[in-house]
Amino acid sequence: DIKPTGDDYDVCVATHAFGKGRILYIGDEGGEPASCELAAAFCLAAVTPISEENFTNALRGKAEGNSLFTAEEYNEAAARYSEAIAEFGDQGTGSQRALLAVLHGNCAEALLRAGRVDEANAAARAALAIEPENAKALSRIVRSCCAGAGAGARRMNEAVVAMK
Repeated sequence: DIKPTGDDYDVCVATHAFGKGRILYIGDEGGEPASCELAAAFCLAAVTPISEENFTNALRGKAEGNSLFTAEEYNEAAARYSEAIAEFGDQGTGSQRALLAVLHGNCAEALLRAGRVDEANAAARAALAIEPENAKALSRIVRSCCAGAGAGARRMNEAVVAMK
């Protein structure tokens, strides 16, 4: 996202999703197109794609996890999704980040079905951090908050907060 701010457009703000947060660049640039392009380059340069080999390994891990999930071997599926997630480290761009969100989401679902609700909650939150509008991730957060022996008022409140 690149936006000039203020009435006189003298500040350029650029943000880019990175890991569990965002990189932010703010500069008194006058909002000139060249300055905004420089800010965008700053944000994009800070994100490194994973190697083709790591991406292929992650795709393979997703397929293997999906097969284990279909066979109702949920703990094994979660382990395989976690291995695929590890291929990313703190890197990845574009479609790579989309795959990472799917892997976290799939891992969350497998963990939910295995009864590991706290771990499922963390995995779903990781997916939501990458894709804030991810409805499946939000659903898995709510389900994890409402599941298990600890599904009292505190957990229900967590679910409501997650939905906001």
